Amino acid sequence: ISSMYAPARSRVFEAWVQYNLVEQQTSLLVGRFDLNAEFYRLDASDLFLNSSFGIGPELSQTGQGGPSIFPETAFGARVSTRFEPLVLRAAVLNGVPAAVPRAADARTGLRRPGDGALLVGEAALILPDFATADDRARSRRLRLGRAAASIERDTKIAIGGWRYTADFDDLARTAADGSPLRHDGISGVYLVMEQVVFRDPLRADRRARVFAQLGSGSDRAARFSSYTGMGIAFVGAFPSRRQDEVGLAFARARNSAAYNEAQRALGQDPASAETALELTYLAVIRPWLTMQTSLQRIRHPNTDRALRDATLAQLRLELTF
Repeated sequence: ISSMYAPARSRVFEAWVQYNLVEQQTSLLVGRFDLNAEFYRLDASDLFLNSSFGIGPELSQTGQGGPSIFPETAFGARVSTRFEPLVLRAAVLNGVPAAVPRAADARTGLRRPGDGALLVGEAALILPDFATADDRARSRRLRLGRAAASIERDTKIAIGGWRYTADFDDLARTAADGSPLRHDGISGVYLVMEQVVFRDPLRADRRARVFAQLGSGSDRAARFSSYTGMGIAFVGAFPSRRQDEVGLAFARARNSAAYNEAQRALGQDPASAETALELTYLAVIRPWLTMQTSLQRIRHPNTDRALRDATLAQLRLELTF
């Protein structure tokens, strides 16, 4: 329910170097990094606090300790190249985040035998917005790689795929000797889209954007096999509050067939999916202070029919120094 949820301890999150080359058309990044900073990312969904709107659970809940995203990251490399309006990205990362203890021997580290690799690729069609004079003056260097995330776009359509190379146990099926069946890697695909659907002709900063997320993953070796998310975010919805944002979004994560089989074998009757609806409002109190309220309604929490549907509220303050 919260994109900031994490165990209470300190860790290195990102430490990387990036080099742009080929007349600023290609970018190479090496180090420890959050793949969600560029892959499976939409500006419009950043407003919402439910973590599924950042990256779908059919990917975020995979692997041992998750992929290289907040709060645990892995070491790897990413290459990005631009053929406007198309951007192609690919990354290879260690299959287990560095600070996550390996199941076999509880070892941690940047690279351990048996971790395997996580391979991610994405092709994104990115169309510019009504560029301001400041945007036109930006150097080409700042329109590629991590810095490009700060440039707002009118349209983004991206399709991506991912694969773990390590072996994974089937969640339900076993071999003749009773040991879990093994899968030689697991993989998935996703499609994300966002579009500006309204812009005030007198105030370019007053706008509405819609977004959609579709993801499909492993049906045998991961908890969630598919995910659907969509929503709308409005900046400057109220004339007297030009920088405030309001949004409404929907998310639905569906259990895999193997997870449902395993739960039924334990005498449980899981729901097929968990559904979340979020209404949020972000108020800019001062240039250095924002306050965000969020109201969420969760149907079938944890896909457990024994749990009642939940309504929850959050309040988040952000200070900028």
